[in-house]
This record gives sequence, structure tokens and C-alpha cells, in this order.
Amino acid sequence: MALKLRTFRIGEPPKRGEGIRLGVVRYLPRGVKKEDYRRQGLFDLWFPALAPSQALLKKRDATLLRRFRSEILSSSESRQTLLFLAEVASKTPLAIGCYCSDESKCHRSVLAALIRAAAEGGLPAK
Repeated sequence: MALKLRTFRIGEPPKRGEGIRLGVVRYLPRGVKKEDYRRQGLFDLWFPALAPSQALLKKRDATLLRRFRSEILSSSESRQTLLFLAEVASKTPLAIGCYCSDESKCHRSVLAALIRAAAEGGLPAK
């Protein structure tokens, strides 16, 4: 199944073909109200359910991405959400975004890989 899935950095202008932009962050940008993130063009939908937990964010270190992956895969709700997003991305363009400048060190790269895995037949074990 060919996915229409991209990633983006919050604050960058939307690119052609990105489709629905999900902000997969725990917190909105400082000073932005819940009702304003869309109007300001940050993202279309705030999706904190797929953001690292507060506990993970408090202890940012080299193991963050591994611990985040484990955290997401240990929750049945998160696993179902990943399967849902894989199905959506098979039909319509979808982009997941975070504030991090280096995607290789950002949880959105883990999410994108997990959504692709879900689309290819299933999610790995925790």
C-alpha cells in the first residue's frame, strides 16, 4: 500500500501535497491558544496522544527515541491510532509534525516508521 505520509517541522509553511497536518506534540507553542493553532498555520489538528509523555520529556537523553517507541507500542490505544493513521495515509495525504529541527533525533521519525510498518502489515512487538 503506497502511503501519502510526510513529516514537517512546525513553524515551516505548508508544502504542496502535505494534506492534513497533525501536530504530534505534547504542548502548543508558547502563547498560542488551543483555538488559534490552525488559524496561525501551525498545523490542522493538534494530536498530543502521539507525543512523548510528560515523563519522557522531562528526561531527554540519548535513549528518548527508543523509550518513546516502547511507550507508543505498549499502549493499545496508541497502536490502534497508528493503524488508523496508516489507513488514512493510504487514502489521503497526511503529514506529522514536531518542533525539532533535526528529524533524525525527533519522535516524528519514529512515528513515521511505525505508521509505515502498520501499513505494511502490522506493528512490531514492544
